[in-house]
Amino acid sequence: MPFLEAIRLALQVIWSQKMKSGFSLLGVFIGVTFLIAVVSIVSGMNSYMTEKFAGTFFGMNTFHLRRFPEFSGDVPQETWRSWLRRPRITRDDADAVAAGIRVPVITADQSSSRATLQYQSKVARDVEVTGAGEKYFEIKNYVIEQGRTFTAQEARAGLPVVVLGHDLADRLFEGKDPIGKEVKIQAIPYRVIGVVETQGNLFGISLDKWAVAPANSPLKRIVNPPGIVDLVLNPELSDRIPEELMGELRSLDERIRSGEFAVPHASSVAAMAAHMITRGRYRKHYWGSVVFGLLLPLLIVVFASSSLVALAVASVLSLAGLFLYEWAFVMAPQEVPNN
Repeated sequence: MPFLEAIRLALQVIWSQKMKSGFSLLGVFIGVTFLIAVVSIVSGMNSYMTEKFAGTFFGMNTFHLRRFPEFSGDVPQETWRSWLRRPRITRDDADAVAAGIRVPVITADQSSSRATLQYQSKVARDVEVTGAGEKYFEIKNYVIEQGRTFTAQEARAGLPVVVLGHDLADRLFEGKDPIGKEVKIQAIPYRVIGVVETQGNLFGISLDKWAVAPANSPLKRIVNPPGIVDLVLNPELSDRIPEELMGELRSLDERIRSGEFAVPHASSVAAMAAHMITRGRYRKHYWGSVVFGLLLPLLIVVFASSSLVALAVASVLSLAGLFLYEWAFVMAPQEVPNN
């Protein structure tokens, strides 16, 4: 049959069955629209995870050298005992790592705990306090809103200066200028020298309730001895640098190599919440949202887009998946104790 004749017959069939043709066209339009929406949502979530999680929590292209994982979930007792037998990573170890790496990196040691901060009659409890090196803020991509960060000289001297998160500064000073004021961390006086631009919140958990002071300051009596070395890569370097860096780290002293390389969660609370979502109490909600809210609707759109009933089912499944996803990510953090 000639090509033009086939087109003519197809148009005649479409014109003679207007209702059926209209519904088929509507089904294809809805299916394609839904597919575009799903792809856009996935792309947006990927960008959000990269910018919000990696950028805010860890810093881009960051490696963490740890004695053992910050949160490990269900592991055998033998594994825990083997981790506990590993030597603690000390400041000398951190200096040895920084000095032994030939790849251009920025390093800062850090160690965190929970503490109470006070300014006059204002008290903030259960605040994450961190003792760190002066490069910590650059690694975390923090932007200073007021004041400044502490210098290398202040870090080496262990001066009692502190940089506050935005929410913590608002809570303690209630709109007043905090720069130069004295706050007490577990009754130890510190001078406020800077406030970081707000980081927002994630699943109802504030990302701005923290304080950072030099690791050599009196804060070292509150936090654990430094047990983490953060290594951030220059973004202009080639993609081969991470592999080269890991090779150099593995070639260092056996005591350093006994640690673990990982990208940890921002805190133990976040790590426990993530574990509860993906492998704990809310794992059925999370994986159910992936299967019923994403995979099945995609299959329906691909193989049954001409059926309005199938598209309606896909829409209902997507809404159900979204409900399961939101339920897991809202409820899990609320069940994690903050102490």
